[in-house]
Amino acid sequence: MFNPQQICKAVALCLTALIGITMAAQDKRPVAVLEPYTTGPVSDLNKKTVRGAMDSFLVNTGIYKLVDRARTEQVLKEQRIQRSQIGDPRTAKMLGLRLKADLICVTDLIKEGGYFNAQLSIVDVKTGEITNAAQKLIAKDDPSSVEKAIKEAMAELLGIKIDPPQDKRGKSGDGEMSASRITVMVQGVPNYSLVDGLEKGIRGTRGVDNVSVIDYQGSLATFEVRTKLSTQDLAGGIGQIGLNHNYRTWTFRVYEATGNIIRVQCQ
Repeated sequence: MFNPQQICKAVALCLTALIGITMAAQDKRPVAVLEPYTTGPVSDLNKKTVRGAMDSFLVNTGIYKLVDRARTEQVLKEQRIQRSQIGDPRTAKMLGLRLKADLICVTDLIKEGGYFNAQLSIVDVKTGEITNAAQKLIAKDDPSSVEKAIKEAMAELLGIKIDPPQDKRGKSGDGEMSASRITVMVQGVPNYSLVDGLEKGIRGTRGVDNVSVIDYQGSLATFEVRTKLSTQDLAGGIGQIGLNHNYRTWTFRVYEATGNIIRVQCQ
């Protein structure tokens, strides 16, 4: 039996832990990531890859929290704010107050020939000044190259060191199995809106660390998934994903899961 003193002590410990968790969450700086401003024939897939790479990098730092995308787009539309106005201190401050953000992350993605020039910058909403900037030349026009380059630019932008990739067959420094890279190939995807929804579904699968779209051509969507799950366990989770889109319910049937490749049929 616990006496009243022990119960009070246990409650106090729980409250202390809860307050610590709450304060840690509040300490994260809120950042609004804007849709990339593009020049030249940049595909929707590459634009989404840039935005997704920036979002995942910021979240994985553990230092920042993202302002909801839909909320950001809604405020920009309501206030009729143009991309060129973000550098104005008054506009930046007003936008930051509306979004409850400390920082705004903006990107210029310029394409010439087969090359991209990505220019990233951080705007402090209190001053409207660009506090950090980074630039990256991307030599290949494919989502995996774009994602890699953007994450390298984000690391430079924020002054964060990127650890070298670990051998997926080995173990990480803390003794846990390092996350493996599993390729998920989904056949029969009619449009990119469904790709976006499926990416969110995979990202929400328990045990998944990160998801990125590698390619989308015709009706074939290819994802790279970082996870500590086995291929078979991940396949089981993907088999449970269902999406409602355009007044229709889409299901995803896994018909092969061998090695580090999962093949899925969209129905």
